[in-house]
Amino acid sequence: MKFFSAAAVIVAAWLLSAVPSHADIIVVAPTSTSTGSLTITQPITFTMAVTLGTGGTVRFVLDNWVTFDGSYTGSGFDRTIELATNGVSGPSVGPTFMYDNFPSNVPSTNPVLTPGDGYFLVEGFPAVNAGDTVTLTPATYTLGMTDSFNPQATQTFTGNMFIASDHAKLSNDVSAVPEPTSAALLGLGLCAVLGARRKQYSR
Repeated sequence: MKFFSAAAVIVAAWLLSAVPSHADIIVVAPTSTSTGSLTITQPITFTMAVTLGTGGTVRFVLDNWVTFDGSYTGSGFDRTIELATNGVSGPSVGPTFMYDNFPSNVPSTNPVLTPGDGYFLVEGFPAVNAGDTVTLTPATYTLGMTDSFNPQATQTFTGNMFIASDHAKLSNDVSAVPEPTSAALLGLGLCAVLGARRKQYSR
């Protein structure tokens, strides 16, 4: 029992310190009178499923993050977006625009997208091969003032993301990491199993 208690405390403490305490992306929607912001709180890494030439345009999609509000509104980033390819920082690419949701007719032209998806559109994307990794690095960007941006966009997004073109998905799906509480509970469960096995063997 002492073994279990000590191990549980150690594992839980390690998990709480090792797992980021913030979600992947925090968004404050812009309005007609105030700027918004998009904060990437930890590295988000995608594995490319296709080969792309340099200078293309891609979308980093926030899957089903809002309910379509009947309009399609964009807001420009204040600067280029920071990426790392295969773990190597750079280049910064852009310009970049944040869109609150897709037009209602999008599924007819791109079957992987839905009207409830938001995205940031990145121009000048670097050349990549299938199997390469592309990472959004932690940073905060200002979103320019605009009318009619979906107010549901103000949120901490912890859902699924992927990279897409105008017609297809280009990367794997990436989900937010578990919250610290969930990870700690998982660690405690593992300790319980190990403790039970040790007790059984000691009889």
